[in-house]
This record gives sequence, C-alpha cells and structure tokens, in this order.
Amino acid sequence: MGLFSKAKTTRDDLKDEAIPPMEWKDNPETSANILSSLTFTWMQPMFSRASYLRKRGKYLQQEDLVPIAEMDKSEHVENLFDAAYNSYVPKAKKRKTDEGGQAKEK
Repeated sequence: MGLFSKAKTTRDDLKDEAIPPMEWKDNPETSANILSSLTFTWMQPMFSRASYLRKRGKYLQQEDLVPIAEMDKSEHVENLFDAAYNSYVPKAKKRKTDEGGQAKEK
C-alpha cells in the first residue's frame, strides 16, 4: 500500500453510478458537413457514449439517441406523400398501331 495506491473499484460499483442522459443541441445529421455526412462521423459522440456506458455495465437508453430530424418525422413525410399523390396525373396509354398509322382492331 503505497502513497499513490489506486482504490479498487469493481464493475458493480460503477453500475450504481448515476449517469445523466446525453443531451443533443440539435440534430447532428442535419448540421453535419458533407465529409461528416459521408463518413458518419457525426455519430461519434453516440458511439463514445455507448462505449463509456458499456464499460460501466450499462447500455444506451432512448434518451441517449439522436433526436429525429424534422424532415424524417411522419407528419412531414405524410404531407409530402399527399401532395405528390394529389398532383399525380396518369399518363395516357399508347395505342398499338399498324404500319399505316391506323389503330389495330382486335
């Protein structure tokens, strides 16, 4: 037992530690630059959080996950779908014609 001996902690001691949930300022996916978007480095804080919690015998909770972007929420997607569906106009079917340009009879 020396002057600088480290106190032994067990995994059970770490499990009892209260860890507040992760807080996101805004959605990192929508504020990420092109390189970060292509390489998914905007997810790094959540991966680090998962590693930190795993070392303490805990796992990510719903509160730790990235909030859903406004453009991915069901209300927004529903509005886009409705607008596209309502503006859809079916194309006229092409009629088969003979060599003279007249419509074939069946």
